[in-house]
Amino acid sequence: MNAAPRVPSSLKRAATRGLLAVLTAGVMLVSSVADAWQAPTLEPFSLPAGFEIITVADAFAQPVSIAFLPRTGDQERILITERAGVVKLVEGTTVRAEPVLDLRDQVFSANLDRGLIGIAVDPHFTRTGYIYVSYIYNAPGQTGDEEGLRYGHISRFVMKGNIALRDSERVLLDDLQSNSRNHGIGGLAFGLDGALYSTFGDGAISDVLTDFSLRAQDIDSLSGKTIRIDPASGDGLPGNPYFDPANPHSARSRVWARGFRNPFKFAIHPVTGLPYVGDVGWWTYEWLVAAPAGANYGWPCVERADVDSLLHADAMRRHCAMDGDTAGLRVSPYPRGPTLPGLAHRGRLQHLRAFPRGHAG
Repeated sequence: MNAAPRVPSSLKRAATRGLLAVLTAGVMLVSSVADAWQAPTLEPFSLPAGFEIITVADAFAQPVSIAFLPRTGDQERILITERAGVVKLVEGTTVRAEPVLDLRDQVFSANLDRGLIGIAVDPHFTRTGYIYVSYIYNAPGQTGDEEGLRYGHISRFVMKGNIALRDSERVLLDDLQSNSRNHGIGGLAFGLDGALYSTFGDGAISDVLTDFSLRAQDIDSLSGKTIRIDPASGDGLPGNPYFDPANPHSARSRVWARGFRNPFKFAIHPVTGLPYVGDVGWWTYEWLVAAPAGANYGWPCVERADVDSLLHADAMRRHCAMDGDTAGLRVSPYPRGPTLPGLAHRGRLQHLRAFPRGHAG
């Protein structure tokens, strides 16, 4: 990555906090959705020695992502997104009654993975007042099949005081296809180079493999990708592996890495600047990968032992020759039962205190 030679200390702190937030917010979403499903009771989760969980604030409805505003004195100011389309502000331990932003009239959150998913604060927020959100868009008056096509958006808003102005919205991206209730738009984060990164699922239903899953291998589709864009224009940036200077807003110009299934959470490494992407696997693995430019993590061509029994097996064989770079996976088996390790949940914002030295980095 073409990292800038000097990185603001505030951005380094935000990236470090983001490595924790990616776990915290991700588990809050999974847990909240599990509550809606009335899933089996989760087994107790124990932290390693030296960790402590402190409840900072609660009373959230399906909280999904967090982002840190510049501090006011010694007081943290934290933005929390709720999946239905609301952004709330936590000052210290107090949740402000008035939302920072309410997009429920244009966010589609009727089922599973869709909704207001990501949020990021401009590295120069004290000068610009910019915040960025990612969500599945529901056009005014749009009705119909909850499984049907919707589009993922990334938008920028201007905050004045404690409110983001609705009429300040600038849509930077509006062409991510979400064709099912699963695997839609993911989170947002600024890189050390000042670029805006996001992650997108394959837009396909999770039960079976279909042609939609194959888009993860297509560099002319945004589905199943990590992207890197200019936060001012939404265009791709030089240094992206497939950047076309004649068409900087094309899908391939914005793609950073590909071959993902549902990478709805990621963080930027505070030293290397690489995106560390958590991808929800299918039947065998969960993935955690460091994603350099041009990396291909193989979905849907990985976990394909039973390809002959799947829908679109012929298409799988054609597309899974895996031309191009295929980065090594860092995968971890996960239990096929109700156990879900993670931080606490049910509408509470929590953080870790006394982070053990041996776990740093």
